Amino acid sequence: MKKFKILALFLLIAILAPTLPTSAFADASSPPEIAAARALLMDPASDTVLYEKNADEQASPASLTKIMTALIVLEEANLDDMVTVSQSALDDLHPDSSIAGLYAGEEILMEYLLDCILIASANDACNVVAEHLYGSIDAFVDRMNERAAELGCTNTHFMNTHGLTEEGHYSSPRDIYKITLAALENPHFLEICNTASVIIPATNKSGERTFFTTNHLISRLKNPNYIYHYAKGIKTGHTSGAGYCLVSSAEKDSSYYICVVMGSVYDQETERIMSFVDSKNLYEWAFDCYSIQQLLDPTKGLYELPVSLSSDADYVVLKPESGLDALLPDTFDIEQVELEVTVDSPEGVDAPVVKGDTYGSVTVVWNGREYGTIPLIAINSVSLDKTLLYAQEVKGFFSQPWVLFVGLAIVLLIVGYIIFVIAINSRRRRNRRSRGYRGRR
Repeated sequence: MKKFKILALFLLIAILAPTLPTSAFADASSPPEIAAARALLMDPASDTVLYEKNADEQASPASLTKIMTALIVLEEANLDDMVTVSQSALDDLHPDSSIAGLYAGEEILMEYLLDCILIASANDACNVVAEHLYGSIDAFVDRMNERAAELGCTNTHFMNTHGLTEEGHYSSPRDIYKITLAALENPHFLEICNTASVIIPATNKSGERTFFTTNHLISRLKNPNYIYHYAKGIKTGHTSGAGYCLVSSAEKDSSYYICVVMGSVYDQETERIMSFVDSKNLYEWAFDCYSIQQLLDPTKGLYELPVSLSSDADYVVLKPESGLDALLPDTFDIEQVELEVTVDSPEGVDAPVVKGDTYGSVTVVWNGREYGTIPLIAINSVSLDKTLLYAQEVKGFFSQPWVLFVGLAIVLLIVGYIIFVIAINSRRRRNRRSRGYRGRR
């Protein structure tokens, strides 16, 4: 009977195992294995790298390119502009590529073109906004590269506005993260990227059009298998050369992360697009294994500073002005934190000491990284003893070189005067003795 119970238990585990999250089997401190060739998981609030894999490797970004295109539109365009589609904007696009089906001569609002770029991943819309803003696609691409350099991208070069594979068109996960971070400064960017579907009103060349997001993390409309309720946007990308790419973000409780995966694959065996699986698994691992930890206790005294001229105390305790928290692994051990204390006057200070005054700083280091420098303040006040102050002033007065010089001069004058008086008196006595001697004769 016992054997049957054990067999039943194994069968139950075998049935349930495929539905369990990857983190349920993985070591809590180890990130999951991912299919993507390149990846980066960041905590933007603290600029902390939680996971990276070939994050600076150059590769085709596919439609992640459109994040830069959208960034320039948001920074430089008027979204209320009416834009006319030119034939030249449509000429270099393959009809099987991702397009919004725009027509030459069509008049459409810039805001709707931005929707087409970020939601439908429309290549034609990218070229249209480029021509409208800079007069030519080439001039717009030059601006894309200029803006990338301004953002500190060192492994990025654009050859087109949309991301179709082209020699010399490349980026890296870290650079894509930098571009995405800049775009997220405009709240409208994430609002569009987190939209599941959009209706573009009829124009002079087309009836009403409906587009659905290509990001299956945020919508079940096109594929229900990847939905992740903590996800917010951002942009997908795919070409045969680039593989499957995805920039996304996720928020759970007080944690918010951004993930970039490039060069992921379609798993034939499981029939899954692994860019979505990779991203979700990385988020789940981070949410499970990272949390806000206290690196510095604001109530803990760190230094005893000697205090002179007080009868209340010989020293005052210095403590951090504030605490310091950071996103760290749950395996974090506070004993490994290094506190580098710097005191302005380590030899001590004179009273009075005022509670809360700054007398130095402490730099917090963990795992080789500086997490911040916090002022050190007096934990309490120490009053001045005026008797000790006066004694010090008197002592200080008489210890001054000029006072010593004057004192020595006075002593020398007194000694000289005494010698002079003694000499005079001695002379007078000799003179009296001499006169007395002559008188007796």
